[in-house]
Amino acid sequence: MDKLVRGIESTFWSCYTRKAHIALAPLSVMAERETVVDFTVPYYDLVGIVILMKKPQVPSSLFKFLTVLESNVWGCILAAYFFTSFLMYVFDRLSPYSFHNNREKYKDDDEKRDFTIKECLWFCMTSLTPQGGGEAPRNLSGRLVAATWWLFGFIIIASYTANLAAFLTVSRLDSPIETLDDLAKQYKIKYAPQKDTSTMTYFERMAHIEEKFYE
Repeated sequence: MDKLVRGIESTFWSCYTRKAHIALAPLSVMAERETVVDFTVPYYDLVGIVILMKKPQVPSSLFKFLTVLESNVWGCILAAYFFTSFLMYVFDRLSPYSFHNNREKYKDDDEKRDFTIKECLWFCMTSLTPQGGGEAPRNLSGRLVAATWWLFGFIIIASYTANLAAFLTVSRLDSPIETLDDLAKQYKIKYAPQKDTSTMTYFERMAHIEEKFYE
């Protein structure tokens, strides 16, 4: 590689001293160079200035899935869970059509589920999973509470799934610096152009132009 670089440098030096007719090298077309050498149309040229930066490291967390929703949203979901479970338990105890108050009527049924506070908590928890909550309450008021909880759970799970997919996608594609304006607007990341390149010449010219402009 060093031999190739030295060969290219010697070739261009020979071209500059009028000892060569043509040369091939990775050089950018600039006004100063065109005063000395005639350039052809570049075969390979990048459009604009390319920014090279280290990929930001995103800290991993075991409970990252909890950050999809805010803490107050999680608190409201837990409050709704306990409130619905308690309301279902109260309706099952007060309703005259529940299994708890009509054990003789449903003694021949295969499933005999008494909605105690433990069963109500388990029913509301499993209703949010594909497994399902199991047997619904016998009384109409309890079934209305269960149907409302099912609708609430469907909306919460759909929203959480959509936000989780968007959260994971955006966290992978998020880039703090994309343009030169982003570099100019921040002060945390130190940057500099590569030495003796067209990009360095561009920044030097822009600094000179801005200095003349403010004068």
